[in-house]
Amino acid sequence: MRCFAASGNYLFAGTYGGGIFLSTDNGTNWTEVGAGVQYKNILSLALGRNAMGGTNLFAGCGGGGVFLSIDNGTTWKDVSIPATGTTVNSLATNGANLFAGTFVGAFLSSDNGSKWTAVNNGLKSWNSTTEVRCLAVTGGHLFAGTSGWGVFHSSDDGATWTAVNSGIPAMESTNYIWTLNAQGAEIFAGTNRGVFLSTNYGSSWSAANTGLIDTSVYAIAISGSTLLAGTSKGTIWTRSLSEIITSDLCTGHEIPTSFRLNQNYPNPFNPSTMISFDLPSRSIVSLDVLDLLGRTVAVLVSGDLPAGTHTQQWNAVRVPAGVYLFRLHAGSFIDTKKSILVK
Repeated sequence: MRCFAASGNYLFAGTYGGGIFLSTDNGTNWTEVGAGVQYKNILSLALGRNAMGGTNLFAGCGGGGVFLSIDNGTTWKDVSIPATGTTVNSLATNGANLFAGTFVGAFLSSDNGSKWTAVNNGLKSWNSTTEVRCLAVTGGHLFAGTSGWGVFHSSDDGATWTAVNSGIPAMESTNYIWTLNAQGAEIFAGTNRGVFLSTNYGSSWSAANTGLIDTSVYAIAISGSTLLAGTSKGTIWTRSLSEIITSDLCTGHEIPTSFRLNQNYPNPFNPSTMISFDLPSRSIVSLDVLDLLGRTVAVLVSGDLPAGTHTQQWNAVRVPAGVYLFRLHAGSFIDTKKSILVK
């Protein structure tokens, strides 16, 4: 088992050598749906909405090739990246754009694969080659898992990238990120050392491996309230999402007793800074950057977060120097901090 993609009651699985399969009963039964895909080594699957209101299913293949289905795998169209001939390790879509991770970097298509552009600025590499193993999209955030360099984050559709590996051990075998899955502010990473979870858009990570015996995790999917982890031995492990949040993440971490927005650090800054905030209980959170006229410059957090201390980075490389406000809105709590960007 190499990859999953889930949409409603449809769960798709990509296998190495066996093609693509579909389950409509949470993995109990499977039917092959990849007969129209040229390659059988399926390394990546991604789902998005199409202009007709249906679902686009994309498959990335070992040996090269990207394929598109608009009928849940019944028929397929070749939309491969031209002139690369490289394995497509991962695919992700945010609706408007389709992203591909390959052995020669990341690529972007804004027309469902008809045209592709390389987007690698800021990604570290071995011998000038960026190996992007996996991709994930949530809101305006794009994440890339690489070979040996860990996780990178982009808030501008891949135009620029920043490493986000706090809490992931700095060991080569661990920093091989095989799979990423994002749901709101919660991002799961599958590595050679098991599963890591970030609840703050990648700013910090914690291990979530309780009960997981085979820790080489190649595929992760979220189906309803369940996390599925596919391992190197072909085993699929399942665990309740709520149990991961309340058990693994709370162990050894003190829960704040009140809401708090902390001053960003460094301040003044150029071009990036870190903003932390405390939540005494699970809350719907928004963390925005405003100019002095009250206009929204960036949305850093928007979604449901668990109790705890959260940290978010703002990279203002494309924003002019000046005074900006960080505004936290969590439940009925609202607070604002002033910051200075110097260039």
